Amino acid sequence: MFRRVLARSRSSEERGAPAFTCLIMAKPGAGKGTIAKKLLSEFPGFLHLSTGDLLRAHVHRGSTIGKQVKSIISGGLLVPDNLILEMILARVVEKAPAWLLLDGYPRTVYQAIALEQHLRVRV
Repeated sequence: MFRRVLARSRSSEERGAPAFTCLIMAKPGAGKGTIAKKLLSEFPGFLHLSTGDLLRAHVHRGSTIGKQVKSIISGGLLVPDNLILEMILARVVEKAPAWLLLDGYPRTVYQAIALEQHLRVRV
């Protein structure tokens, strides 16, 4: 069934938004990354975005977002929704994928609403 949905999504792509978005949502440590790896082995056309991986990469590179994130996390706080959204949207715009696999996003109601508004997906 998943293959049929993906085949149909190719013909209905909207300009500027992925034609098909798959969300993997669960608590930390529940196996989202493992599920994502399995999906990617079957469907390699997905752009896989893990919020944790993106945050770690920004901190490692010392980017503007990375510096903000490092400061926030070292203070024992959660990274604000708007910063996570900015990071996700920047990557989607940069890569312009037909298929998008979001791993661990959205986590909050605000993130789900913002995702619907910016990427024209229904959460």
